[in-house]
Amino acid sequence: MRKNSLMKRVAVATMAAAIAITGLVGFASRNVYANDGSYNEVTQDISVRDITATGVVTSEYANIRDGASTTSPILKKVVKGTRLDLTGRVQKSGQDTKWFRVYVDLEDGGQSAGYISNLTFDMEGETTSAATMENAENKAADTRKTETCVFTVEKANKTMKVAQDVWVRKGPKTTYDTMGSLKEGKTVQVTGQVFKHGKKACWVQVNFNGKTGYVCTDYLK
Repeated sequence: MRKNSLMKRVAVATMAAAIAITGLVGFASRNVYANDGSYNEVTQDISVRDITATGVVTSEYANIRDGASTTSPILKKVVKGTRLDLTGRVQKSGQDTKWFRVYVDLEDGGQSAGYISNLTFDMEGETTSAATMENAENKAADTRKTETCVFTVEKANKTMKVAQDVWVRKGPKTTYDTMGSLKEGKTVQVTGQVFKHGKKACWVQVNFNGKTGYVCTDYLK
């Protein structure tokens, strides 16, 4: 009897552990990896609807962020009373969210799209053109690419060796389309170093079959 009771307790404990592990797996975040092994955020159903409006900051200060999330890096802080040119409304699954797009001047003279929550400002006069509404769906994918990857390139002229098979892309981000691949052991001519938001990035511009491409330096040496 004692033996059977012990076996039942072990079986129950084993089942409870299995349920706990299954529960943890169920709640784990879904990671998406590109073919070159780098991490991609899941951004399906996210787009930006172009608008023209003005926002007046009502909080003591507000954060303009690199993405439409409170976990995204802060690009700039603005104080109460600051007037902002709102150029877009972030949508998820076709529905407006609380996030708006603005443009931020960078130290290198360029601009980057930033995002601010409407919990920190009052908005004046939003308008949307008919042409914008008609083309919004077709432009959504390109909008995501250009806004999340503002970069400059500093000229370079050197040769690097491919340490591991890697994709060559049309832009310095894994969301850009591929142009082809470089095999381990091959050499590639590097024509530029990529900078994002004024800081050196882990991407270089390369000459790929006579065309300009981009490769992550994690796979070069």
